[in-house]
Amino acid sequence: MSGFAKASILLAAVGLSAAALAGERELTGSTDAKGLKSLRLEAHVGSVEITAADGDRISWTLRLVPDDDNAWFSSRKEAQAAVAGAKLRAAAAGDAWELSLELPRGVDFDDVEEHWEVKVPTRFAVEVDGNVGEVRVTGMGGGVDAELNVGDLRVDVPQGDVRARLNVGDLSILSRTKSMGRAVLEANVGSVDLRVDGKRIESAGFMVVGGGVKSDGTGDDDVDARVNVGEVSVRVER
Repeated sequence: MSGFAKASILLAAVGLSAAALAGERELTGSTDAKGLKSLRLEAHVGSVEITAADGDRISWTLRLVPDDDNAWFSSRKEAQAAVAGAKLRAAAAGDAWELSLELPRGVDFDDVEEHWEVKVPTRFAVEVDGNVGEVRVTGMGGGVDAELNVGDLRVDVPQGDVRARLNVGDLSILSRTKSMGRAVLEANVGSVDLRVDGKRIESAGFMVVGGGVKSDGTGDDDVDARVNVGEVSVRVER
């Protein structure tokens, strides 16, 4: 065996050992989407990426990382124990598929970073609720309802209603609907920007510090985007 090959194997082994020592876990699964119409996902600290996929199946990967930096009183060992004891809940509730993380009793969700990658059929509606981090929803045609406390929230859809709420951070929405309905953008502290086919839509601000824009379309797909502190950007490209 060449020295290069030996070095490559050694580096791979070191990488695997480092991941194991860090206490990371990866949980995966999939299910037939027959009879289902939507996805509901609850997240806490980390990232969420939900994308449309061909076919009629739902698949998911959840990577868990111990994070004692986010917790007030947790040690690295406690954070690793939280990851080791975590369980992924995946179940149908009516015509919705629900995904969430369950931690052992008494464990703080700040001890664990969640990194979700989920693929669902394009026809699905998506409802996602996060606390801190990044949320991306791409390609859903059945509508999006997304909430995030702190971080970066981005939605990119071909059509459908979009409702988005963000406490602190940046909110960005791109819709390619050909049936634009009512658009409402609000920022208590920050800025708003609404563009339809490249043209900026302006209206009088309706906040003392921040701003707001309303646009009344005649189509079916509404956009309601609001942030407490930060920026709201909505583009409609037909």
